[in-house]
Amino acid sequence: GIGNVRSIQADWLDAPDIEADVALTVHVTYFVRDIDAFIRKLCVSARRRVIIYINSFPNPNRSDRLFRLVYGEDQAMHPSHQELMEVIWELGILPEVRVLPIRGGGGGKPGSKEEAIKQALGGSWLAPSTREDAARVLESHFDELFTLDDGYRALWQPESRELIITWET
Repeated sequence: GIGNVRSIQADWLDAPDIEADVALTVHVTYFVRDIDAFIRKLCVSARRRVIIYINSFPNPNRSDRLFRLVYGEDQAMHPSHQELMEVIWELGILPEVRVLPIRGGGGGKPGSKEEAIKQALGGSWLAPSTREDAARVLESHFDELFTLDDGYRALWQPESRELIITWET
């Protein structure tokens, strides 16, 4: 029943001119090659405010320790909040940055080793053709990757905080 919302399926930079009170992106900037143009378009499109929501450690790289174990090499790093802030400042924007409080993980911890490994194998870091080999590698390194703490807690995930970067246009 909301009448002032529309969906446009297009690459942001190729999308027709869009105007709204607020421009919001969530976990997108890690993947944007032309970040200057992306941010400029956010500014032009938002009448009042731009909001960028990201993690301090890039989401696509949260499995980098697992990637290294399975493939024997480092995963290519995506830009983090530090690189994003440099671009924003170079554009003459002085944003407000909010580091959100640490939240407890939702959904509970895996109750078995099998569930913990299955959860670790989720996401886009793993090529489907290597799934079985990866499961064996994680099983052989299980004690250094997980600890039993009211269920199995991942030790391989880097510490990360959610950030809101925002400014008035």
